[in-house]
Amino acid sequence: MPKKSEAEKIVHVWQAIDRIIHAEYHNQARKNDLTLEQFHLLLHLDDGSFRLDDEPPTIGRIADFTGQASHTMTDRIKRLEKKGLVTKTRDSEDQRICRVAITDAGRELIRAIVSGGGGDFLKNAVENLETKDRTALLDALRIFLNSLVETAEHSSADTINLHPLIGLKKH
Repeated sequence: MPKKSEAEKIVHVWQAIDRIIHAEYHNQARKNDLTLEQFHLLLHLDDGSFRLDDEPPTIGRIADFTGQASHTMTDRIKRLEKKGLVTKTRDSEDQRICRVAITDAGRELIRAIVSGGGGDFLKNAVENLETKDRTALLDALRIFLNSLVETAEHSSADTINLHPLIGLKKH
């Protein structure tokens, strides 16, 4: 078996870190009676990812954006609506179209999950590091971010278009 390059080792470690963080968000979502898909949907509604204009997005727009079938998205949205986390309203110009907006309760839940899943979890893990290791990690991450921006196929503005709460890249 050929020896792994340093780049391959870094990617392997990065993927392991990503799996741990993802699992922690999943745990926090589950504790709050959400599937991970519902959590992601709420995140995107909160940050405006689905919007094309000033109007809340339509179910069709959300389905297209996520690559899901409209009926699948309709069911997911109905479950969130029953929990009081989103609202559906008929379009003022075309009554066949439903628009979806996150409620204040949905926003509060997102912040609670992010705080428990990522904010506190990651912050505590970083704070457990020695000061010199935290400084080295921050320096290395900044260098790595710059390299990602330089090598990404998209413009740097698109590349770092992250969800403001947890830094998830918009899909």
